[in-house]
Amino acid sequence: MGKEPSDQAPAKGGPKTAVYQEPGGAFSCEIPAAWRVLETQGGAQKVSFFGPPDGEKPFSASISIYQFGPGSHYATPRDYAAAQAASGGASQAPQEADWNGRKTLRFSAVRKRPVPHSTKTTEEKEDTVLIPLKSGFLAVVHAAAVSSHPRSEPVFRALLDNLRIPE
Repeated sequence: MGKEPSDQAPAKGGPKTAVYQEPGGAFSCEIPAAWRVLETQGGAQKVSFFGPPDGEKPFSASISIYQFGPGSHYATPRDYAAAQAASGGASQAPQEADWNGRKTLRFSAVRKRPVPHSTKTTEEKEDTVLIPLKSGFLAVVHAAAVSSHPRSEPVFRALLDNLRIPE
């Protein structure tokens, strides 16, 4: 990536990172050790990471990993991308990209979200990468307020760089 490791962007095996192993063995990744982890949310959502721990809105950015397979709401990555585009906001058309020898789909969207405990809304940017599996696909989604998105984006990119899928 060309950037120096920091508290926010995990360096492979760095002292400020933690390795997350999905309990079923579907994937593993590194994430900054200070970020929070939420598992077992049900449905397709495997895990969500929340951070950074400091700044204007601590733990307000998220990186979530969903797994869709046979019989799920979305039969293909293109179905998922179409549903996201139809859900409102300014959505970028999916672009094909290579990730570790796999053809992925990537897209971004900006959506208005309610501010908790308020009548206000905020704009949130979501970056999504859809990674095919032998059966189904993973959706890796980074979401953060537009104003703070650049701060957590390096963590999202680093997670994608070190994401391991044993197949």
